[in-house]
Amino acid sequence: MPRWHIIPLVIAALLLGGCDRLFPPNLHLSRQVSSQEIVGTWLLASHTMELAKNDGYAPPVGRTHEIVFRADGTCQFSSITEFGHKVDFLDAAGTWKLEHDTGIPSQKKRKNEVSIRIKDRGISLYLIEERGHLLLWDFWGDPDEWTLLRYEKKG
Repeated sequence: MPRWHIIPLVIAALLLGGCDRLFPPNLHLSRQVSSQEIVGTWLLASHTMELAKNDGYAPPVGRTHEIVFRADGTCQFSSITEFGHKVDFLDAAGTWKLEHDTGIPSQKKRKNEVSIRIKDRGISLYLIEERGHLLLWDFWGDPDEWTLLRYEKKG
């Protein structure tokens, strides 16, 4: 005699085992951040550098990977960019702005988005807070993989 009552338990275990895919964490900070909290130097997190190296990136010797946000809305982007697991180093001046409640009405609003404009290129980073420290982040590669590029504020 088959044990049909076991089948729902197996299905539940499979679903719960992958619940980070079914119920992804909220990566967007719920409070609105001020521009003063963004101003400063943000360093590429070491685990992000490892992701880049795994994708074939060879960092220039002695080169710091950072973004410097200035209070006047200008920035210096000296870090990596990634598209389709192709990693490049970009060192260029640009502008930045902090936007609140971005996203289209039918989607979940993102409370904080840092938009960087460098020539004809736009880079968007988002904010999360972990252990009382702000982190800038974006997805690394496919968003369904939940792998994140991160920057940590210096000091």
